[in-house]
Amino acid sequence: MTDHFPVDDIGEDELLDTTFPSARPIGVADVRQLARDGRLAVSAAAAPPGALARLRGAVYRVAWPLVFARITKPLERQRRHPDCARGLEWLRPDCLDRFHDDVEAVVEHALRRATDPIENFDGWLATRLSPATVDAHRCGVDHPAEMPRNA
Repeated sequence: MTDHFPVDDIGEDELLDTTFPSARPIGVADVRQLARDGRLAVSAAAAPPGALARLRGAVYRVAWPLVFARITKPLERQRRHPDCARGLEWLRPDCLDRFHDDVEAVVEHALRRATDPIENFDGWLATRLSPATVDAHRCGVDHPAEMPRNA
């Protein structure tokens, strides 16, 4: 026996968001293009949850090597964790947690602050590593949307 569920009069066109087609993955090239067009932050703000997750994933793919090379590796050397400085697969659980917190802070920062055209997104992101992670650690990474401004 097949259950039949009533369908309301919402047309298929209203259910689909053509700005962020779910069948098409959002890749790093898309993120870089959105940044060049000055639309990364506004696209993130307008994205439905699934598209936002894909957008975050693409920004994460750009951010993590920068965070590891410029933040995690030097800090792990300073902490006298030579194994952790070798690569992601060598990070201790607590060091890996810090790394992910830093990457998430950078991703959140990019998705909120990339409002103007950015020709070189990777280069711009590299300049934002310290401000993003400092802001996140100042008020806790668990709530990056609640970060204070001008604190």
